[in-house]
Amino acid sequence: MIKIKTVSEIEIMRQGGQILAQVLEHLISISVVGTSADLLNDLAEKIILQFGGQPSFKGFNGYPYSICVSTNREIVHGLPLTNKIFKAGDLVSIDVGLLYKGFHTDAAKSFIIGQPQSKNDVKLIKITESSLMKAVEAIRDGVLLGEISHLVENYVTKNGFKIVKNLSGHGIGEDLQEDPPVFNFGRKNQGPRLKKGMVLAIEPMVVAGSPINFTLADGWTVATRDGKKAAHFEHTVAVLEKGRQILTR
Repeated sequence: MIKIKTVSEIEIMRQGGQILAQVLEHLISISVVGTSADLLNDLAEKIILQFGGQPSFKGFNGYPYSICVSTNREIVHGLPLTNKIFKAGDLVSIDVGLLYKGFHTDAAKSFIIGQPQSKNDVKLIKITESSLMKAVEAIRDGVLLGEISHLVENYVTKNGFKIVKNLSGHGIGEDLQEDPPVFNFGRKNQGPRLKKGMVLAIEPMVVAGSPINFTLADGWTVATRDGKKAAHFEHTVAVLEKGRQILTR
């Protein structure tokens, strides 16, 4: 069942999303060679609590941390461990969720530590972010969700990369993950029709090589089977009467 949000509920999510955006940008700003992922986790939780929120991820399905930090071949759900220390050229993805006044928001960004190892790493990040923004720009009342999904896949594949198809975005609100699933692939004429008041967490997950992946022994981290790099971008977006609003910026 897809939950429709009121104007006041979307405003609460916008407020939470602004806090989340500040947290995420701060984490990125202090991520340099030698930074450990657990430092980012602890700092994120501290800031979120100071703003009167709660970390959405902590305890969700038993997840023990407040953020996800994925590096290089890791696609999503990377654990922010003490021994995960950033090196020059690492491709890092940080994913953060925030519960504020009863509503969740969710956002993620990928970036490179120091100088990139290859032009393809830079392109991978650029295309993944661009695919998210193209999806956001296409959101409006009355559009079939499949249109958005198809647009993302078509753009990514045209630029030489692959979509991870066994992972998806989702609706979001009072629950961190709500209906509908938001796939990054599909046909134009499929999926539910977007309506004013729907809020979606749109999150393309894109890989440089094969999209075949597996979960590491830690039980959480999803990584590419071939070891090629991955990128991940996400925004929480509300469907408005005319157009859309990114809540996490």
